[in-house]
Amino acid sequence: MSTEKEAQQHLYSRLPLDLSAEDSLAKVARRIPHGSTVLDVGCAVGVLGQYLTEQQGCSVDGIEGNAEAAKIAQPFYRRIMVTDLESADLQCLLERVRYDRIVCADVLEHLRDPGQVLQRLKDHLTSDGKILISIPNIGHIGVFLELLSGDFRYREEGLLDKTHLRFFTRKSFLRLLADHGFSGQIVDRTVVDLQHTEFSSLQAQGIGGALLREIQGITDNLTYQFIVEAIPIGAQAPLILADDAIAETASPIGPRFYVSAYWRTEDEGFDASRSLSLKTESQLKQVTDLAHSTQIQARELQAQAHALQQENTALSNELAMITRSRSWRITKSLRATKKPFLMVRHLFTSGAHGKERRYALARSLYHKLPIPAGSKRRLRVIGKRLLSSHAEQDYQTWIRRYDTLSDTDRKAIHLQITTWENPPKISVIMPVYNAPEKFLRLAIESVREQIYPHWELCIADDASSQPDVRRVLEAYAEEDERIKVTYRSENGHISVTSNDALTLATGDYIALLDHDDTLAEHALYWVASEIVRHPDAALIYSDEDKIDEKGRRCDPYFKPDWNPELLLGQNYISHLGVYKREQVLNIGGFRPGFEGSQDWDLVLRFTDNLAPAQIRHIPAILYHWRMLSGSTASDLGAKPYVVDAAKRAITEALERRDEHAILDSACDGAFHLPRFTVNESPLVSIIIPTRNGLSDLRQCLDSLSRTGYPNTEILIIDNQSDDSETLTYLSEIQRRPDLRVLSYPHPFDYAGMHNWAVPQSRGEYICLLNNDTEVVADQWLTEMLGQGQRRGVGAVGAKLLYPDETIQHGGVILGLGGIASHAHKSHSSESPGYFGRAALVQSFSAVTAACLLMRKDLWDRMDGMAQELTVAFNDVDLCLRLREAGLRNVWLPQALLYHHESKSRGSDIHPDKLRRFALEHAYMQWRWGFVLRDDPAYNPNLTLGREDFSLAWPPRVRYPWRSECVSVEIPYGLAHARAEPLMLSPGKEMSGSFMVPVGVCGSLKGISLLIGDHFSTSNGTLVLRLQDADCQTAHAHSTLDGSLDNAMLPLTFSHGEILLHGQERLFFRLRLEGATHPVAIWSYLLDERWGHQILGHEDQTLRIELQMIEDDV
Repeated sequence: MSTEKEAQQHLYSRLPLDLSAEDSLAKVARRIPHGSTVLDVGCAVGVLGQYLTEQQGCSVDGIEGNAEAAKIAQPFYRRIMVTDLESADLQCLLERVRYDRIVCADVLEHLRDPGQVLQRLKDHLTSDGKILISIPNIGHIGVFLELLSGDFRYREEGLLDKTHLRFFTRKSFLRLLADHGFSGQIVDRTVVDLQHTEFSSLQAQGIGGALLREIQGITDNLTYQFIVEAIPIGAQAPLILADDAIAETASPIGPRFYVSAYWRTEDEGFDASRSLSLKTESQLKQVTDLAHSTQIQARELQAQAHALQQENTALSNELAMITRSRSWRITKSLRATKKPFLMVRHLFTSGAHGKERRYALARSLYHKLPIPAGSKRRLRVIGKRLLSSHAEQDYQTWIRRYDTLSDTDRKAIHLQITTWENPPKISVIMPVYNAPEKFLRLAIESVREQIYPHWELCIADDASSQPDVRRVLEAYAEEDERIKVTYRSENGHISVTSNDALTLATGDYIALLDHDDTLAEHALYWVASEIVRHPDAALIYSDEDKIDEKGRRCDPYFKPDWNPELLLGQNYISHLGVYKREQVLNIGGFRPGFEGSQDWDLVLRFTDNLAPAQIRHIPAILYHWRMLSGSTASDLGAKPYVVDAAKRAITEALERRDEHAILDSACDGAFHLPRFTVNESPLVSIIIPTRNGLSDLRQCLDSLSRTGYPNTEILIIDNQSDDSETLTYLSEIQRRPDLRVLSYPHPFDYAGMHNWAVPQSRGEYICLLNNDTEVVADQWLTEMLGQGQRRGVGAVGAKLLYPDETIQHGGVILGLGGIASHAHKSHSSESPGYFGRAALVQSFSAVTAACLLMRKDLWDRMDGMAQELTVAFNDVDLCLRLREAGLRNVWLPQALLYHHESKSRGSDIHPDKLRRFALEHAYMQWRWGFVLRDDPAYNPNLTLGREDFSLAWPPRVRYPWRSECVSVEIPYGLAHARAEPLMLSPGKEMSGSFMVPVGVCGSLKGISLLIGDHFSTSNGTLVLRLQDADCQTAHAHSTLDGSLDNAMLPLTFSHGEILLHGQERLFFRLRLEGATHPVAIWSYLLDERWGHQILGHEDQTLRIELQMIEDDV
C-alpha cells in the first residue's frame, strides 16, 4: 500500500510538456497558434497551460474537477474554474468570454453525454475558433483481439480505463460531432503497436489467417488516440485534407517513440502513464515494410497523376465548347444570381469587413421582416448578442489589435515631432532603492527607447545596499548624457529621494517613474503632444495597466477625465503623472511623512487651485506598473503604511479647502469614502409624482419615516389618480403638517409636472424622488445634502438597487446604448465594480432623477427640465446643462435606496409612445450629440454596448499622430424604429436640409449615408452637393457598384470644404447618375422640426453621419 506522500507524487508529479514528443498532449499543443486565447477543459495540474502561457504567449483559462490539481495548476492560468463539467452552467461560469481554441484532451470519454457538453462549449468559440480533442480509439487491434479471445477487461488506465463511459471509433466520433453541429477532422493520431500496449500479452493464435489479415488491414488498427479539430458548422473552415489523407500523412502507420498517453482516473487529474518505448528489432522490420509500401504507393500516385492530367485536358476542351454555346448565352441572367450566394459567403469572413456585412444584413432583415414591432425588438436584442464577438474580452488580443504601434505610426510620430517649434523638455524623476537589476534596467531602457527625444532621466539612489544598483546606474550615466544620477549617503525614503531627483531636473515638466515600472514607447511623445496643443496644461495623466515579472500586461485601468470627487477616494491620477516643474517646486515638492502615498499627497496639493482646463487626461495606456512580491501593484496589504499616509493626505486636503468630512474606508480599506457635514439644516422639499400605485406610494412614504435628516417637507404630485383606495389614502396623508398633495390635471409629463410643482416648494433644496423607491440607509438624505452644499456641485444622485440586491443606478454614462444608461447595472450591491468605482463617491455627467437632490435656485437658473423631454432623458439633459454651467454632478454610494424600476409608468411599446421616444432621442442627438460619444466620466477605450466597463472593440480614441475623422450623427431618432425607403431613380435629384448638432466645430470632410440596394442590383454613382447658409459648398460622389445593402455609404468630399462653427442647418442635394436601377435611401419618421424637408416627405429624416476633423478643445 502506497504512503500518502507517494500518492501525492503520483497525482502531482509531472514533467514539462515536450513539444517534440509524439504523445497526444504534445500533438494538441502543436496545433495552438502563438498568442491564442485558450480554454483547457480538464486541465489537471497545468502541463499544457504552463507550456502555452510561458512558451506561446497564450491567455489560458482552465476547467478542472479536482480541487487539489487545480491549485497546483493555478499559476499557469488566468483563472481556473473548479466544477463538474456536465452539470456546470458554462454561460454563467465563462461569462461572455470566447476562445480561439478549446482543448478537450482525453476528457470526453469520461462524460455521460459528451455531445451535449460540446454543444455548450460551442457558444464560447470565436468566429474562427476550434475545439481540439484527443480521444481514445476503441478500434485498436488490441481491443479486437481481446474481444475475439472472449474477454473485455477494464483496466486502471489505457483504452479500457475503468472510468471511461463512452467509446469511439473514427466514424462514430465524427458522427457524434456532426450530430451536435460540428464539422470534424482527424488531423493527427498517436500510433502504438500491439506489443507496446496494455494488450501486449494477447496472442493471435487461434484466429484464422484471413480474419487476422482483415483486422490488420483496418486503417486505424494501430491508432491509439485520434487528434481531432472540431469546427462549428457554418463557421469558415480552413481548406484541409480529407480524414483518411490526414491520418496517413500526419501519422503513417509505423513505429512511434516515447509515446505517453494521458488518462483521467476516477479520483485524480490527468495522469501520465509510463513512457512506452519500442524495441529495436520491431522498429527495423516495420521501417523496412514501410519503405516497401511507400515505393508501391509512389508508383500508384504517378499513374494517378498521369490519368488526372489527361482528364484535365478533356475537361478544358469541354468547358471551351460550353462557353461558346447558345445555351450559355441564354442562361446569363440566371448566373447573375451568384451575387447573393457570394454575399452569404462574405457574411462568414472574419474581421471588420465581415462584421460590417453581418450588421448590414441584420439591418436589412430587421426593416423588411413582416412581423410585429414588439417581436422585431426582441429579435434585435437576440441578434445583437449573436453578432457580438466575445473573443473581444481578452486583453492580450486587444493589445495586439489596438495598442501596438506599427512602423507607419512611428514614422508619423517622428515626422510630427519635427514640426514642433518649441518641443517641451520632460524630466523623468526616478527614485531608486535596491531595485532588482533586471527590472531597473527595463525601467531605464523604457525611457531610452522613447520615440520622443527631448527628455532627461533624473535618478536619485537612496543609499541602496545592493552593489549592483550603483554599478548599473554608473554605467548608464556614462553611456547616455541625458541620464543624471545622484547618490544619497544615507537612506531617506522615497519622498526625500524623489526631491533629490527633482533637484537634478531642468525640464519644463517632470514625469514620475518608479524604479521597476516601464513606459510605453510613445508615452513622452503623447504627453508632449498634449502640451503643444494645450500650452496652459499643468498636469497631464494617462491610463495604466500592470505588468508581471514575465512582462505580461494585465488589469488595464481606463480612467475618467478630471474627477475631483474620485480623487478623494483613490489616487486614480497615479501613473503616468506629469507635472509642471515650476509649480511642483512652488508647493515644496514631495512631503516627508507621506511615504507610500507621497504622489497622492502631491497631486492633492498640486490641484488645490488649478483650473479644470489645465488638467489633461490622455486616454491611452502609457504606463506599465510592475507587479512584484511586496509591491502595492500586487498587494496593498504589503504596505499598510500606505493607507495611513493616504488618509492624512486626504484629511489635510479637505482642511485646506475648509471642508469638513468624516473619512470612512471602502473596498476593504484600499480606498476612502468622505462623508461631508451638513451646515445649518436647510429645508429639503421631497417631491414625489404618482398616479394610483397605492402600494408603491405607501411603501415609499413609510420608508421615508426612517430618514435621519429632520428638516423636510413632502410634496406628492397626484397625476390624475382615479383608484378609490389611492384617493382615500391621499386624502388621509395630506393631514400631515409636513406633507402636501398637489393635483396635476394633465396627461403624464414628467418634466412638465416637476416644472409646475417645484415653484410651489418651500425648501432651499429639492429632492426629486420616484414613488417606487424605498429608503435603505437612514442617512441617505444627510449624505446627499452634505455633498449638495459643497462649492461647485450641481446635482447629487444616490445608489439605487433592484429588490434582488443588484445595482439599478450607479451613475449615468453617456452614449451607453445610444443616449445614456446606468453604470454597473445589475452588478451585485456589494461589488466594488470597475476599480472600485461602484463603491466610491465620484462625479458623473448625469445622475437619475429617480433620486436627485439639488439647490432650488439652480433649478430656477436652469429653467427646470426641458419641455421637449416629457418622459425620457429629462434628468440627463438637466444634469448636462448643470455641467455646461461649470458644475459637477456627484453620485454617492452611501445614499442607498431600492428602486422598483418605474412600475407606475408601464412600458413604452405603444406606437404613440415609441414616436414620442424617437422624438426625445432626436432632441438629445441634436442638443448633446457631440457630447454623448465622449463622456468625461467614462473612457473611449471602454464599450458603449454594455454597462460593465468592458473593452471597446475598437476604441474611440483619437490618436494625435493620425488625421482621422470622427463621426457625428445627425438627429434621426431610434435606430430600431421602422425605416422607410425613399427611392431615388436614375437621373433624379433629392434635396433637403438637416439640423447640425449643437457644439459641432471642425472641418467637415464628408458624410456617410444609410442606403439600401434595389433588389441587390443598385449601380451608377451617387453625387452629393452640400452647402451651408454662408454658401460654403462641397461636392462628393461614390459608386454604388458593389455597395452593401443597408450599410453606410461614404461620400468623401472630392473638392470644397465646410468649416463648422455653429451653423444650425446644412443643405444637401443628391443625384443618381449613370444608373439603370434606383437606389433606396432609408428614412425615419419624426416630425417637421427634425425632418429633412424633402419634398413630399418633410417629416422624415435620413440616416446621416458627419465625417469631420475636430478643432482642438
